[in-house]
Amino acid sequence: MEEKSGIEFFHKSGYMTIMTKPEAEESLETHRDMGINCQLLTEHPFMKWPEECVAIEERKESGHINPRKLVEAQQKLAGENCHIVDGIVTDVTEENKLFKLKIKSSNGEIVEFTAKKIVLAMGSYTNFSSEFWKVLFDK
Repeated sequence: MEEKSGIEFFHKSGYMTIMTKPEAEESLETHRDMGINCQLLTEHPFMKWPEECVAIEERKESGHINPRKLVEAQQKLAGENCHIVDGIVTDVTEENKLFKLKIKSSNGEIVEFTAKKIVLAMGSYTNFSSEFWKVLFDK
């Protein structure tokens, strides 16, 4: 996606997680089964952790994604194949096995869509009412 869009969003920076020794051994095995080259660390020059813990570190392929740049790349590649609305979902209802969404666009216009399926990509500060969850999950 980076190559096709010309927008760089993934940055190799490594990965480290700290866990108990038994968890780490299992996780290390899983990583290796997936072809991910990791190593077990019992100490680190800049960190201290409890004695019963170790760290798993992967330096080469792991990293982080800039979410804003990822969205920019996705929108660029979507091009003419979709309709992008910059806005906030204000209402979701279900009727006849279809979801109806109301979106308040950045210019204040209310846009309505109907869809068979929806993807929830919510931020950590999302505050939907219990009615919203009932529409989606109370079947």
